[in-house]
Amino acid sequence: MRASIKRHVLCYAILVTAALLLPLPLSQSGAADNDTNLARGKGTAPFGSGGHGPFVISKINDGRLDTMGMWGTAGQAGSFGGVKLGDAPVTFNTVRFYLFNGRAAFTGWRLEGTDDCDIDEDSSVGTVYDPELIAADADGQFANANTKDLNVVTLTFKPVKYKYVRLVFTSKSAPLGIPELQVFNREENAAPRATVTGQKGLALDNAAGTITVPGPVAVAEIIGKLSKPEGVTVTAYDGAGNKLKDTDLLKNEYRVLARFQTGGNEAPYQTEYRCYSIVDTSAPPPGPKPPKKPRPPLPPKPPMTPASAPDAPKDTANLIIGKKITGSVNTAQAAKYTASGGGDWFMGQHFPQWLCVDFGAETEFDTIAVTAIQVIHFCAQVSNDEAHWRTLVEVDHMRNPWQWNGYFEKTKARYLRIVVLPPSWDVHVRKLTVANLAKPLMDAGGQPVPALKAAAETTVDLSNLPKAAPPEAAPSADKGAAERRPARPQAKP
Repeated sequence: MRASIKRHVLCYAILVTAALLLPLPLSQSGAADNDTNLARGKGTAPFGSGGHGPFVISKINDGRLDTMGMWGTAGQAGSFGGVKLGDAPVTFNTVRFYLFNGRAAFTGWRLEGTDDCDIDEDSSVGTVYDPELIAADADGQFANANTKDLNVVTLTFKPVKYKYVRLVFTSKSAPLGIPELQVFNREENAAPRATVTGQKGLALDNAAGTITVPGPVAVAEIIGKLSKPEGVTVTAYDGAGNKLKDTDLLKNEYRVLARFQTGGNEAPYQTEYRCYSIVDTSAPPPGPKPPKKPRPPLPPKPPMTPASAPDAPKDTANLIIGKKITGSVNTAQAAKYTASGGGDWFMGQHFPQWLCVDFGAETEFDTIAVTAIQVIHFCAQVSNDEAHWRTLVEVDHMRNPWQWNGYFEKTKARYLRIVVLPPSWDVHVRKLTVANLAKPLMDAGGQPVPALKAAAETTVDLSNLPKAAPPEAAPSADKGAAERRPARPQAKP
């Protein structure tokens, strides 16, 4: 009985601790937590304008809310990250994203949807055609750099339907770290946070996300008639996302954005944006949208540098097994590679670093496969004397999930060296395979894969690489044995 009570108390304590560690959602937006995150469903795919260092765009919807699951914007104006929601348009009315502490505090942003986008499968970069504005804030302040917790931003708006949704940062800032972008279609809208008062015919429909006006109304007048809680900032912008002046007249296709924000000092910002579309009852109903411009012809996609070949046959012998392997750092990991050709060789955070295979004699091979984490730039070189090296290939980026397969013309060498170069960061080499195929490698269509030509030279200076790290002694079974062992008597002259 006591054991059962203890187990229940322990489970309760764990649940309470976990609840205290999680970032608290806005009270008015918590309903989204129980809905399905459409950005993580089957058929979804990330796309964007690239990442900052190892913080690549594929992390924007990986489900992780930590530093290793973070997309970095690099802080450039025009940086964007988004998610393909499916092959058919998907209805949604809520978008939430998170920001890490210590990242940018001020930036302007736009939320856009589209049905037409090309995603490069090698880099996840998307080319967006005819994006339509959902919400915008030219002066967004939604990240407290002093907090140790995640900042949370929630946007709600009238339901829209798109295949793709993306967040665009419109002003230059310090790099933004965004662990996750979430998309919901909430069944229940939040309770009204602002109401329109004082003029007949002026009405706010919170459920539909609209503000109805009886005719042209100046921005200052309608904002002044919004009854809003303390600390709420209200802005208006046109259909292109440009911020309106107080004297500008609101009309159809214009929007009003109310920002509700809590936090400050060392507390995380929890920000909710509510976006209202303007409906002018005195204006004729809007006609059908003009047809979209035909998409311009796409230029041919450049090949990877170099292209990654298909996987080698699984029964191909790995020539590095049982061979001597050295490196510029963490040589204690060499035994794992010697035994199996794989493991987890941590190469550190400062580059260049290298690992070298000594086959013992001149050996013929035509395939190299590298599986690693955080490798962005590396080269493979061969030598017969460890003094004069010839570059086989230089790769300036690796495709997700960070595996590269190289298929070459038959090459003979005693030494093979893999040099990891900047801007790689926090690198773990998981597996290195070197093989000599019995027959030419075939692609998925049954055609021979063309062999890569050896690079003329690397683009970086490799003359001052770090020296080989000294081998690390195996730990003694009894650490105190050496201290207790009597000193060996000195030989008499």
